[in-house]
Amino acid sequence: MRGFRLFFVLAAGQAGLWVPLWVLRFLGALPAPSYPPGAAWHAHEMIYGSIAAAMAGFLTVGGGGWRVAVPAAVWLAARVALLAPGAVGPAAATGLDLAFLPLVLALRRPPLWAAPKLLTLGVAALGSGLVGVN
Repeated sequence: MRGFRLFFVLAAGQAGLWVPLWVLRFLGALPAPSYPPGAAWHAHEMIYGSIAAAMAGFLTVGGGGWRVAVPAAVWLAARVALLAPGAVGPAAATGLDLAFLPLVLALRRPPLWAAPKLLTLGVAALGSGLVGVN
């Protein structure tokens, strides 16, 4: 599957699943996340889960194979780890989460610089900024 298709499906699927999950957690039907706590979990997952996956979809247009599969696996592992940080520990959950965008940018870097486009470079800069504030 091509990169943009996979990551756009992951972004939409995660947003569609995580919002009801957050509502159930907010209503007390499910235990609230301990890391990050409360509403910070929801905000973090919408920005660094859904939006980051959509950015990865844009950056991996035309890509395929391991350059898409490896970041997708890291993204998925980070989402699962942040659902249950007690299973892997907060440090591992954070490490997986922090690794995703730099990995996408590193694997996409050669084609990015071969024929740079302003929009693509802007999205790459935004991704770098998100890594910095994560």
